[in-house]
Amino acid sequence: MSATTRTQQPSVTGTSVLGIKYKDGIMMAADTLASYGSLARFRDMERLIKVGDTTIIGASGDVSDFQYITHLLEKI
Repeated sequence: MSATTRTQQPSVTGTSVLGIKYKDGIMMAADTLASYGSLARFRDMERLIKVGDTTIIGASGDVSDFQYITHLLEKI
């Protein structure tokens, strides 16, 4: 096995993030379910984070990517 080979299965994915722009601002919503392979494993996963006073980031897909981005943003 190569030193750069990564695990391909199972992966933690699956969610919905919705953003709506209206006259006075935006509204964002996200579900909190994340799966582990085909199993609905995590039911309280935060998918929206506040960054500063005027920014919200929402993420879907692989949870580890969003956790890494959140970790980087918390450092600044």
